[in-house]
Amino acid sequence: MIPARMRVGGAWADAAILNLSSRGLLLHSAAGPPHGSYVEVRRGQHVIIARVMWISGDRFGVFSQDRLPVEEIVSRPDAPRGKAAPADGGFHERRATVRPADNRHDNSRLAGRVMEFACIAAFGMIAAAGIYGLVGPALAAPLSRASMALGN
Repeated sequence: MIPARMRVGGAWADAAILNLSSRGLLLHSAAGPPHGSYVEVRRGQHVIIARVMWISGDRFGVFSQDRLPVEEIVSRPDAPRGKAAPADGGFHERRATVRPADNRHDNSRLAGRVMEFACIAAFGMIAAAGIYGLVGPALAAPLSRASMALGN
């Protein structure tokens, strides 16, 4: 059991990490969150945002979109090495930490636009081929009659 803090909505509660994988946690808490809600789990410097996937009594499983550093979460003490533990029990202000820009949203939007363009282009080519298949034979008969009438 690894002690942690958990926030559901605006309320903080104590929690225990019972099991940990690269994408999820098995948690125990007296105040279990509702199914489908998002929770913030803090263990030392680590902040994990995850969605509640299942609930069974006071235990529940959460899934994180980001990969979790399992070894660091399990083996690392609550306070960073070389520094005294903050007065708030080992939790630091997240907004004070400079984080690299996350481009996943922009990359997903670009990928969606590329797929949309490819689908529209494919639909246009299929429609053009279908129209050619219908119009070609319809125009071939009158043009061949006109060509025969002109003596070609």
